[in-house]
This record gives sequence, C-alpha cells and structure tokens, in this order.
Amino acid sequence: FTIQENRYISIHQYNAAGTYTIYMQDPNRVDGIDNIEGSVNVPFYLESVLCFPDELLYGYNSSVQLTNPPIDFANVGQIFTHNPGAFDPDGDVLRYSLQVPLQAPGLNVPGYEYPDEYTSCDDTFTIDSLTGQIVWETPCVPGIFVIRILIEEFRDGQCVGKVSRDMQIEVLDNNNNAPNIEPLNDTCIIAGQSLNLFITATDPDVTQTLTMTATGGPFVVDESPADFASTPSTGFVDGFFEWNTVCNHIRKEFYTVIFKVEDDYSVGFSEEPLTDQEALIIYVIAPPPENVAAEAQGNSILVTWDSLYSCYGADNFLGFSIWRKVGCDSLEFDECQRGLTGFGYDSIGFTDTLHRYRDFSVVHGQIYSYRVLAEFGVRSEAAPIFTYNEVQSFPSNNACAELKRDLPIINHVSVRNTDTENGSIFLGWYNPVADDLDTLQNPGPYTYTILRSPGFTVGTPVETVAFFEYTNFTDIIDTFLIDTLINTVDGPWAYTIRFESNGNVLGDAEDASSVFLSSNPADNRIQLSWNFDVPWENFSYVVYKETPTGSDVFDSIATVAEPFYVDSNLANGATYCYYVTAFGQYTAESLPNDTLINLSQRICDVPVDLEAPCPPDLTVSNICEEDAVSFDPADLKNDLLWTNPNNSCADDVIGYYIYYSPMQGGSFSLLDSVNFADDTTYQHTNLESLAGCYAVTAIDSFYNESAFSNTVCVDNCSDYNLPNVFTPNNDGANDLYTPILPIRFIDGVDMKIFNRWGALVFETSDPMLNWDGTSSVTGSTLEEGVYYYVCYVFEVTVTGVQKVEEPLKGYIHLIRSQE
Repeated sequence: FTIQENRYISIHQYNAAGTYTIYMQDPNRVDGIDNIEGSVNVPFYLESVLCFPDELLYGYNSSVQLTNPPIDFANVGQIFTHNPGAFDPDGDVLRYSLQVPLQAPGLNVPGYEYPDEYTSCDDTFTIDSLTGQIVWETPCVPGIFVIRILIEEFRDGQCVGKVSRDMQIEVLDNNNNAPNIEPLNDTCIIAGQSLNLFITATDPDVTQTLTMTATGGPFVVDESPADFASTPSTGFVDGFFEWNTVCNHIRKEFYTVIFKVEDDYSVGFSEEPLTDQEALIIYVIAPPPENVAAEAQGNSILVTWDSLYSCYGADNFLGFSIWRKVGCDSLEFDECQRGLTGFGYDSIGFTDTLHRYRDFSVVHGQIYSYRVLAEFGVRSEAAPIFTYNEVQSFPSNNACAELKRDLPIINHVSVRNTDTENGSIFLGWYNPVADDLDTLQNPGPYTYTILRSPGFTVGTPVETVAFFEYTNFTDIIDTFLIDTLINTVDGPWAYTIRFESNGNVLGDAEDASSVFLSSNPADNRIQLSWNFDVPWENFSYVVYKETPTGSDVFDSIATVAEPFYVDSNLANGATYCYYVTAFGQYTAESLPNDTLINLSQRICDVPVDLEAPCPPDLTVSNICEEDAVSFDPADLKNDLLWTNPNNSCADDVIGYYIYYSPMQGGSFSLLDSVNFADDTTYQHTNLESLAGCYAVTAIDSFYNESAFSNTVCVDNCSDYNLPNVFTPNNDGANDLYTPILPIRFIDGVDMKIFNRWGALVFETSDPMLNWDGTSSVTGSTLEEGVYYYVCYVFEVTVTGVQKVEEPLKGYIHLIRSQE
C-alpha cells in the first residue's frame, strides 16, 4: 500500500512558560474501523503537548521524532509487532503507553475497545513502556483496528512534552507467514568504540523476498550517525549495523534501534506484506578516567589521574567527581556500569578542570580506596550553571593509600568500671613506626601527653591525664593506660595522644571516645542505643544483660550490626541492667589485623508504660436514621458505640473518656467517662438538639490516654410543615395560622404572605407564625380568599443555624364563615 505524508509547517511564539497543546482535528475517520463503532462519523484527532518549565533549570526542548510510519499489516494467527521508532534529540527519557483515542481535546472516542478487548479469542495486546515495542499475540479475526500511542518525555522527572499518535493496523487472513528476526540482546558500549552487529531474519515461506531496514536514534544524531547495510534476499536476509560512537553520543537515556524485516506477499496487484520488528537498546557510556593513583603526603592523600581524558572536549562534559571508601576494594563492574552508587563509596569532591584532588579528611589507621568518575550533563542554554540529564562514566580503576604511621593510633577506649566517682577506662594505642617517622629528622627525646575531654571529641575543657617521656625512639614501649577516678555514668570520655619530638609537636592521635549506652524505657520493653566517635570501623555489637538483676552476672542476649536494640517482653516496674561490647577494626595494611573490643558503661532502667493505647473506632446513631418521625422528648438522644482496643491493638485498656462539642469545628469538652473496657456504649440523653460531634479516647492501666477516635458529627432532622387553611372567626378553633405542631429543630423563619395581586400582607420571623388574618402592613382585617406564601426555614444544625436552600411555598385558604 502507499502511505501519503502531509507536512504542515507553521511558526508560533509563546509568551510565557507553561503547558500548551497543539492539535489537529478531521471531522471523519476511515470507514469500517472495527474497534470504533461508526468510525466514519467519529472525528479524527491528534495532539502534542508542549511543556515549558523554568528554562533556567530545564533549558529548551525539541519534540520527539517518530521514525516509523503509523500504519502496518497483521495476519490472523501470526504475532504482530510494531515500534513507532521514537527518538528524542535532547536525550530525554521517553515512556510509552496505550491510550483511548481522542475525538476532541480531552474527549475520548465513545465505545472504544482495545484490539484484544474487541476480539473474543485469548489474545493480548501490549506495549513496552521503555522501548515502545508493540506486540499483538495473536490476532484472530481480520479487520481494521486503530490504537493510540502516548509518548511522554521527561527531563529529570519533569514532564517536558507529550506526543499522541493514532496508528492503523489492518489484519488480513492470508495464506502467509510473518518473517522473523533472530532475538537481539540489549547492549552498551564505551564512547569512542565501534558497535558492529549482524542481524539475521528468516521466513517460513522460503520463496518470498525479504527486505531488512533499520531506524532509530543512532541514525539521526548530528555527529557520526550509524549505518545499516542489507540486500534483499529470498527466504533469508541479513544486515550489518555499524556505529562508530563518539563522546557527544554520551547521554543518560539509552538509544533505541528498530530493525524491521518485511516480506513481499501480495494478492494480485495489492501488496499486503507482513513484518517483524525488534527493538535494540544501546547505552553509550562515558569512558572512565585512567591511571588513577593515590599517595599519602603528610596528613593528606593526593589522588591523581591522566590529564588527557578522551572525552574532555565533549559538549556535555562537566568535570570529575572523586569517590572514596574505607578499605581497599577489589570490585569488578558489569560492562554497563555507570557511577558508584550502591558500592559503599562516598563522593568527596568535584573538579571541572584539574586532574588531581587532595583528601584531607583521612585518619591514621585506615586504608582508603579511591575512584574517579567523569560527569556529564546538558547545560541549560538560558543559564549554563544549571544542568539536567546528568550521567556518570564507567568507574575508574581504584587506587589505595593510607597515611604513614608517624603518630600514635588509639585502638581502645573501653569502660572498666561504671561509677560516678570511681569509674575507670582502659585506653590503648599503637605506637608510631620509626621508618614512617624518620627519626633522623625527628630526633628524641619523645613525649606522649594523654589528653581527655568529656563528650565524644576532645575539645574544651581538656585536661592532661598522663605524661610519658622517652630518651630514644626504641624506648617507646607503652601501649596502654588505665584512667581512674572519673565519672563514667553520666557521659562518654574522649581521648587523644599528643606526640612531640625534641620539644616539637608532631601531631595528635585521632580522637577516640568511649561507647556510651543510653536507654529509653517503654511499655514492657527497654530501647537501648549507643554512640561513639572513633577512627576505626565498628562492625558488630553484643548486648549483655544482668541475669538475674543484682547478681553481677551478665549474659549476652543479642548480637547486632547497628547501634540499636530493643529488649522486649519485660515486666513493667522491674529493674534491668545492660552493657554493650563493640567490635571494630582498622583497615590499614600496616597495622595488626586485630579485632578491637571496647565496652560501654553499665546502665540500669525500669520499663514503664508511657505509651498511649490505640484509639477506638466510633459510630453514633439517633432517631434521624429512622423513617418514622418521633416527637417524644425521651427520643432526643444520641447512641454512641465504639470498639474495644483490647481486641485488636492494645492489652491493658481499662476505660474510656467521651468528648463532646455542640458544633462541628468547635472545641471538645469532657462529657463523661466509662470505667470498664468491655463497656463500649454510651447514651447522651436529655438533649434539646441532636446536633453535635463526639470523640472517644481509651485509657490504659497506667492512665495513658489514647489519641481521639475518629470524630463523628451527627445532625438534626428538622420537621416544619404548614397547613393550607385556617378560620380566624373568633370561635376559639383554628383562629391562628400556625405550623403543624409539633415542630423540631427550627430556629426561625422568614415568612411572607401575599394576596392574589401579589401584595405583601403579612411577614414574620417567628416560627410559630401566629397569623390572625389581619395585615401586618395596614393592620386591617383581610377578606376571605386564597393567599400565597413563601417561607424560608432556618434550622438548627451541627454547623450552626442554616437556611434551608429551598423555601416552602403554597396557598392558604382564609375562611371566616361559621359554616
């Protein structure tokens, strides 16, 4: 068949950011579309939505390009595939979905059915949200079917455009089999490399000529587009895809290539070919920075890498980010890896032009692994300092380094005794190494000054705990100190060791604190947490509990990886005591592979129920829910019913508080209380108005009060009716015009009565009316006859006095005759 393409070109300038729709509408669709009833009379409608967000943040935008035509043949019993071949020149994320076709802006085609809904067979019609690949498995009836494909364009999560495409599928019932492309595996490639693929396809009808084509983003890029070569062949066809990628191809979103094979089946002079289409995803990944190296220099580590980065001149190159983790890793990455998220690395720096980075935030005793990433992203044309669609390169090689052992390294700060006055802490350390210190340049005598501060870091106040002096470096043999007569109950202690050579301060050891254990008592449990600030890595903790309390015998009750533990199933009011042992390690290869064991202080606490129970669930009912109207004052009551939390989410509720507010939105006040958990009803009686709001709270055995239940507001059911006749003839019966009594929940009225000429003869705001047949305007006695009234009623409600929207209207027969 022949496809005619019409192009309409116009230019329009929008004055402000916002969302705009461009659309076209034709009054008629093609006749005979099976899944659109009466299709020839249903308008054909297409639209594109242009989203202009803040151009400073998101830049400018180009619309999605569709590289495949929106019409195709299918065949009964053959799997049908199609792909619109969408490409976004800005590298934005595209997502696909099937939608009901439109006949006008926001107006769906009536009675539309998706192809698999229209047919009665067990077929499925789907679209891949990532690639746009449509698969109909399998059409079972011939006909013409229409679908609508919605392609949405996102930039850093912000929708920047939508394109709707209606597509026509003509299902034939021919003696023809569809060709088949061999399955393709999605791939990735480092920018600068060439991607070469052989694509093959076959056809069960071996006498048919097959033609293979390819479309998609790689063919329409501005620089170094892809090439595809294939020669039509009978029964079998192959093609060669070649793409010499360059740095400007790097982007966050993948590229899609659509390979299509088509046979040459025809009926007479009518070409009715079948096709198969396969979508190939290609990620173009930025190459890694090369030859990353790390070297300790003094108290810092210098990280360097090659200055001649291969994609330095790419349009969207932003710079380099430097990443670090503790420990020297041996990670191997998948060939499609981008970035280091999830591998234990932290980003520690960024440089846009330099090829070196000095890391000062390192400590003695740890070995560090460094990697470098190249950063790419699109700069906003309006404000280049803003970027979007950022993506990272393949990770560089790792480089490991550790500081020289030219200072003492603390390895233990462990509480030996818990006491407010006679507490003690064991302080241990590794001594410096002569080769790393250079004792010729830093001769003796040498001194250690042990400094201590309350808290987790050494600061103000600081005091000297001990002083060691050594004539020669080989005399430095001390590796621990027991610090006594301190308060280890109320807080942690932090230590450092100042190292001096011949009166010159060489430096301080990294601060290290004791493990400080805290407790938070709750209902039948105690929550334990502990804090510390140490230069090594703690990786495990053992929690000990005194069993029984007062025995001074502690047994381990748990091993955890995080500094938090909850000891449950405890008795409220009983005392429980604990301490924690932390297990840690340095990673530096120059240090012994010791497990560092440090104890917290001991702590005791008493679980207590300070937790409020969960709230009940409340319902309220009254006579307004009944059909019959009751005017018995005894029926003016609200019945409350709520759930017992002990049956679901609590175990010690003993009673309830009931709260009431006469107005919705008003303040609640305590109405009453119920002293038994199983008594879950309450009757609010002696009311003049049923309108009001209620809430119930639960009270547990420790008198903790729950949050409010759901608030339930009930309203009045007003009753106000007017008669159509009265006889003001002074016979003592029916001499006054009043409402039919009794009336309920009426605050007032706006009653106006008119004669047959429309003149006002009586008005009042009194709900009892009490009209005696005289004119409230002139005071004269009115004649017998028919009068007309309009009465607005003001009823008492839970939101206040409200005017009933529709007034009462009717006729009144005024009769004076005694007959």
